Amino acid sequence: MRRKGNHSHYENAVEAYLRTNNYPYVSTLESQRVAYNGGTIKNFDLILPGRKILFVDIKGRKFGYESTPGNIFENWILRDDINSLESWRSLGSSNQQAYLLYAFCLPDLDIPLPNVFVGNSFVFNGKVYAFLAITIEDYIANSKQRNLLRFVFHEKFLPHW
Repeated sequence: MRRKGNHSHYENAVEAYLRTNNYPYVSTLESQRVAYNGGTIKNFDLILPGRKILFVDIKGRKFGYESTPGNIFENWILRDDINSLESWRSLGSSNQQAYLLYAFCLPDLDIPLPNVFVGNSFVFNGKVYAFLAITIEDYIANSKQRNLLRFVFHEKFLPHW
């Protein structure tokens, strides 16, 4: 099911990959918050059905920031992302899992890419993407809180992906 509206090229690339490989999915209106427990929680991007139901929040990143050459996988998410994914995961059955899916837009450079991207790339609209996913539990266990709002995940934890 293709999303309507203005979405990032990262989200569009993930959905194109799923369609190309005939993976069923349901997209959500991630811009809308959902009433929950006296407040609201952030919506995720996709539901992937299967042996487990996966709630997926897509995070797009340009690969290899020049400002952090020693940590090219560094990324961050907001506490609201974590809290909301944990809330979604806790609803319903134990047959559910929450994931962060990183869609990295790979540079058009003549440098060797990390082994984790070998065989894990997808071309969409003339750009090359690589996708890596991590459960919200593994993200929390392997990230550092940068400030009150942000958590950062570092390259040294990549083997967990």
